[in-house]
Amino acid sequence: LIGLGVDELSVSIPQFKKIRHIIQRISFRECQEMAQKVLHLYDAELIWQQAAEFTKRFVPELFTEE
Repeated sequence: LIGLGVDELSVSIPQFKKIRHIIQRISFRECQEMAQKVLHLYDAELIWQQAAEFTKRFVPELFTEE
């Protein structure tokens, strides 16, 4: 969404810190590139996979098991 120009998000209080942490670690340019990449995909599973890989690059700790 950020890569598409969204500059305001509404999130639940419990998720706020996590979302802010993610946003601070990813540049706007990288978000734009990701948005352009997935706009050409037509399979929801492929889009989900691309989003997960993108996020893992910047915030890998979200994907570790506790």
